[in-house]
Amino acid sequence: MKVFNRRTVFVLCTAMIAAISVMSSCATNPSAAKAAASVSASQKTEVLDDKGAAFGIQTPEWVAAYIIDGNLGVQKLSAYKGKYCFVVEYADASKDFSTAWVANASGPQAIAQKVSTTVSSSMSASLDGEKGGDTGANLRSAAESLSNASFNGATKDADWWQTVRNTTTDVIETRSWALWTINQKQLDEQVAANIQNIIDNNTTMSAAERAIYTDLIRQIREVGGIVNS
Repeated sequence: MKVFNRRTVFVLCTAMIAAISVMSSCATNPSAAKAAASVSASQKTEVLDDKGAAFGIQTPEWVAAYIIDGNLGVQKLSAYKGKYCFVVEYADASKDFSTAWVANASGPQAIAQKVSTTVSSSMSASLDGEKGGDTGANLRSAAESLSNASFNGATKDADWWQTVRNTTTDVIETRSWALWTINQKQLDEQVAANIQNIIDNNTTMSAAERAIYTDLIRQIREVGGIVNS
């Protein structure tokens, strides 16, 4: 995901995304088969159990899409048109711990952390020629404010888990995922409003800093602050 700024482009591609090994038992699912083909030979896994196995239910398309291309891969699916997708994941030797961790993870908090990291990176690059004085402190303050922001409207759409064995190391673990989505325009507006609030409540910002933050807000509202790449 990107927020476009005339000075820089920053990418919101989820730190939540990790390279996940795919399962050989998904050959009947075209999307999963593509994922399996992309897995390194040293990372081959064998599926021992699956959330849908007892009922003959195939691995959901969004899981395969996430494995192939992360959050952006999920957003490209027609089912999630007009939404931002965030997948929270966790792997552990204990199935109960892995599934419980994902079940209790806060999607809105994960979104806030990612927005904070990406906006901070973008603003740091944009303010490169303006650094000095209180600029660094203002950046840190903005990052903290965004990481603690409450972004409303996110919902948990689905979850899934698989217990797999690494055929190279023989390690067995359960990988769990939860899919959170939020309307794109709704999140864009909330991000813009939060940045405006940061400007309004920080009297130490220079005119140049305010202009750069304001330009980012304009781009978010006019172009779409966090969009698919």
